[in-house]
Amino acid sequence: MSDVSNRQRRVAFVAVAVVAGVLFVDACGLIYNCGCTSLWAGGSALCNVHDATGPHCPWCAHPTAGATALFGVLLAQAGLIYGPLPAVMQSASIWGRSVAALVAFPVVVTVLGLVHGTWYGYWG
Repeated sequence: MSDVSNRQRRVAFVAVAVVAGVLFVDACGLIYNCGCTSLWAGGSALCNVHDATGPHCPWCAHPTAGATALFGVLLAQAGLIYGPLPAVMQSASIWGRSVAALVAFPVVVTVLGLVHGTWYGYWG
């Protein structure tokens, strides 16, 4: 890989990671309907984790769960930006890899959100 390619991959990963980081709280609110909103609109200030009774949002009540969800998203994105891709996408440009990494965000965060919500009995 040339320096330009490495630089492009770093820039692409930082860009998709920033998108994931900024929208993660929005995803929390969408998955759990817990009251979390965009960072610029209060973030987790209205989350049900602050209520006296439950259920409480798994990612806000268990910060390790939220951190592992974000880490899972970033790991998937890094794999798509840096890793080997299936033969179908071997010739994917950095733009194609970036789009795939952006699409991975809602997919991975939803799967991990369902796993954590079930694990902690949020919907039970």
